Amino acid sequence: MRWVIAGGGTGGHLFPALALAEALAARGRAVLLLGCGRRVEALALAGVPFPVATISGEGFLGRGLWGKARSLVRLFWGVLQA
Repeated sequence: MRWVIAGGGTGGHLFPALALAEALAARGRAVLLLGCGRRVEALALAGVPFPVATISGEGFLGRGLWGKARSLVRLFWGVLQA
């Protein structure tokens, strides 16, 4: 069975996803971990025994008008990347 796990951006999303991915990989499952490419991900995921991919994304709430517009563009781009 193949698994795709999405979690990244902050440690609160990344580290539970990483723990799940490591547990599944240890049981012989094929795992792909998806993140958004932030620095914390690059540091935490260096040397993991399974593939890691990034998809564009950004938060929407708490942003100004231009930030929300940028967030929507990145969301659309992330859908195309997926």
